[in-house]
Amino acid sequence: MPNETPRPRSSFLYKMVWNPRRAAIFTPRMLDILARTRASVQTATFERLSEIDFMMEANIQNAEVHAGYKSDHAFLLELGQTYREKQFGVVRLPKWLFDAVLFERYEVVFPVWKKIQPHCMVEIAFDKTTTDVYLPEASLYEDMCFAYNQALALLGGKTKPELKAHTFYVRTSIISAYNFVESFLNGLAFDLLATCRRTLSQKERDLLSEWDSKNTRQRYVNFREKAIQYPKILLNQKTPPFTESDCPALQSLMQKVRLRDAVVHSSPKIIDGEPIKIRELVETEFSDSTTVVDAAVEFVKTVDDRVHRGRYDNAWLLPRSADGRFPPESFE
Repeated sequence: MPNETPRPRSSFLYKMVWNPRRAAIFTPRMLDILARTRASVQTATFERLSEIDFMMEANIQNAEVHAGYKSDHAFLLELGQTYREKQFGVVRLPKWLFDAVLFERYEVVFPVWKKIQPHCMVEIAFDKTTTDVYLPEASLYEDMCFAYNQALALLGGKTKPELKAHTFYVRTSIISAYNFVESFLNGLAFDLLATCRRTLSQKERDLLSEWDSKNTRQRYVNFREKAIQYPKILLNQKTPPFTESDCPALQSLMQKVRLRDAVVHSSPKIIDGEPIKIRELVETEFSDSTTVVDAAVEFVKTVDDRVHRGRYDNAWLLPRSADGRFPPESFE
């Protein structure tokens, strides 16, 4: 049910916010032992399997003591069986699941753990024994940055293909900007539902989960309501911490959201005597894209600073450089 703790979904695209090459989690000796143990399982004698079972039990006990492992052995056995059957290279689990079900203090083995949002997906590569962390809004931020940089590079093009490509990237950067901001807001809602220790009203739960509990059906929340109401609920305030009147970035996003709608929901429908969406689609300019991407970065930073107060890593969130482009660090 939408009002329950959210369940993990592994079909998102994520941005890596922690590089496993920076920390030596596994030594060469440990990797060698692991590889030899895996290879011997298929043909091992009963005595050898008993030894492996003993080692696994000892490792589990060590994990329980070292990182506070709190799940049962059945979880690991099921994971191992699934791996043998499907031979997948990667398993993805949400960070909140690690905290809620698997480990009490995973930061002991993963130092940046507490700087990672609960909705991040933790990707464990079985073949390489490495760990990556992916953040959906950061991936969409990258889409926005790439599209904008391409639009800027093609500005002033003369040939028809260049002009068409420029228009494509202008539209794409605008769509990606709103996707990025909405993904960030959805992440805020998800994290609160997954980890909240205070009592939320049914109205708040419905709003955060985009659900109509009275009629048991989906109820989609528009962009403005998310931008204003989600931070208010997270901060447990009676009034929104900001609206268009005191947040220029939000004001810009709301003024330009019609451009996104004109592309995503293009329609020749006549409103007040003219096909407004077609006009917006045709007349959208590069300057509109600049306004939107700058407002998107500023708004997300504003909300993150107010809600999280530095609790989570947002080093990936960079504005445009002096040359007008998003810097190479935006894609690292």
